[in-house]
Amino acid sequence: RLRILSRRIISAAAGRPRTTIRSTPSTPPSRLLPRAEGLALDTIVEELGKDLDPFDLICHVAFDAKPLTRRERAEHVKKRDVFAKYGDRARAVLDALLAKYADEGVLNLDDTNVLRIPPLSDLGTPVQLVRAFGGKGGFVQAVHDPQAALYQETA
Repeated sequence: RLRILSRRIISAAAGRPRTTIRSTPSTPPSRLLPRAEGLALDTIVEELGKDLDPFDLICHVAFDAKPLTRRERAEHVKKRDVFAKYGDRARAVLDALLAKYADEGVLNLDDTNVLRIPPLSDLGTPVQLVRAFGGKGGFVQAVHDPQAALYQETA
């Protein structure tokens, strides 16, 4: 059944004209992949039995790449010590955002509305948390580091 679904993804992608999208730290991986309209990725996730990032799921099905769970991706980011340059409060915010990604797959980490929901709201008000990064620009830049690190190749 997984083989049939992978063929559907590949054939859905093959029928579309190629477009070039440049990857930047702010470009979510889902924008870099063709959309397989009408294909329920949840079915594939159920068959694999893992909490996979959509990027890993599609790469696994289309290219037989080894998929990483969201938790594994988050652990790789922690091992790289991406947060070392930030203060205690800012690191706590980044750790909580990374945990939210690992648990729920939240990818729009630079949206300050995410600071209003637990466990982030327990760390302070959104204004206090953004100030820990020196303002909104610092916050946005700070969350781009772990977002980019999530999709760096692992050794």
